[in-house]
Amino acid sequence: MKGSALQSIVETSGGIKFGSSIEILGEALTRSEKDAAALADVVRFLAGLVQLNQQDAKITGPAKLLQSMELSTQGKTMRISWSIPEAEVEKFILSAKQQAQASGQGTRGGQRPQRSASQTRPPAPRPSGDIVIHSSPKDMGTVTIKPQQ
Repeated sequence: MKGSALQSIVETSGGIKFGSSIEILGEALTRSEKDAAALADVVRFLAGLVQLNQQDAKITGPAKLLQSMELSTQGKTMRISWSIPEAEVEKFILSAKQQAQASGQGTRGGQRPQRSASQTRPPAPRPSGDIVIHSSPKDMGTVTIKPQQ
């Protein structure tokens, strides 16, 4: 696999819709129909590995979330989507937080570890271009926000 499936991706897009059920959609445009099918096979393979190891407490949450995954290809495009009940996502996040705290990866004694000056991050640069938001045609379609001059 050596990343050739990932190297075939020309363009990606995705979105999340929040509500009583969280809907996640992603698309990857590849160089050819064959590349789209290969990419879908890689995603199915990785999802299968996670689901095979769901007996491991660390994998149980992600494995449950993958059960609602839908994967398809149409021409050069691979589409992946999930519809996950909000309650399941909350359980997954709480479980992951508890596991991190139990393994000592969480904060100690409710206090945040101190960062040295060399560990602080510089502020992220402000984007200078247009912001493009893609939505379904029945909602908003495509909206472009131009920066103020």
